Amino acid sequence: GVRIAGRSEPRSRVELLDGGSPTGSAVADSSGAFEIASVTLAEGLHELAAYAVDAAGNRSTLSLPNDVAVDLSAPAAPLIESPFEGEIETDDVSVVGSAEALSTVRLLDAGAVVGSVVASADGRFAFPSAPYTPGLHELTAVATDAGGWASAPSAPRHFRVSALSADSPAEAVGGKFEVLAVSDAPDPADPVVGETATFVAVVRVDT
Repeated sequence: GVRIAGRSEPRSRVELLDGGSPTGSAVADSSGAFEIASVTLAEGLHELAAYAVDAAGNRSTLSLPNDVAVDLSAPAAPLIESPFEGEIETDDVSVVGSAEALSTVRLLDAGAVVGSVVASADGRFAFPSAPYTPGLHELTAVATDAGGWASAPSAPRHFRVSALSADSPAEAVGGKFEVLAVSDAPDPADPVVGETATFVAVVRVDT
């Protein structure tokens, strides 16, 4: 339950209203302090207000309303939309997806935190392009809402960073290998989530 506390006329009876409906009461002490130890409120937004009744039965005006948001559940797991599953990257990687609106999204690579961003009001998030080390990466994301509830991790997204790029020629005996292009798609026979990976490159040999 939710604890409600405040001040009123000493020894008066305080009636608490939720959206105009009675939801609890307490008697103020000699200093005017009152407390309702536990009020059951459903998940969602509530407008709480109170009035006091003195020993003679006189009722006060209604207090100013207080808006209270009750959050009792964790958000759904985020969805990583890019990079694509099994993609091979040769440049900086940007990660985008969706999560609960205004939640804080933490990005993890094989369990290690990469960074965090706040999802927009329409539930979109994006991590700026950043370099990743060559090799296999497994990204997951976790969303934490304003109430401190953390979601389950997202479905993992695997991608591989190749050390080979169109801007990095390699020397070879008898001539020079110049990389002209590297495919963005893995070989369909390559499981990607393993110890090795293959990629397709177009090269020119000068001898």
